Amino acid sequence: MNKILFLPFILSSFLFANSGEILYKQKCQNCHGNYGQLSALGHSEAITGWEVAKTVAALQGYKEGIRNTNGMGAYMKIKMSSFSDQDINELAKYIATLKKGN
Repeated sequence: MNKILFLPFILSSFLFANSGEILYKQKCQNCHGNYGQLSALGHSEAITGWEVAKTVAALQGYKEGIRNTNGMGAYMKIKMSSFSDQDINELAKYIATLKKGN
């Protein structure tokens, strides 16, 4: 009986635990690289291991159209337009875990 009750908890944890990683792989990895080590489109700094607060501030700034680092503002505003605040927080938490060669 205990195993039956525990199974839904494990499955739901698995499905939602990696939302930041999923977002990163779908939306960010092509430009920033597997570990955030790349200068995206040759214009940004590497984001490997950025602190959560720094990433949230940057992504919110792009989403709101008030950040334009190295001319990437318009591009990133479009990329961030579909992200919720929760998406941004989950993505920032994941980016904070990135290290070269993860």
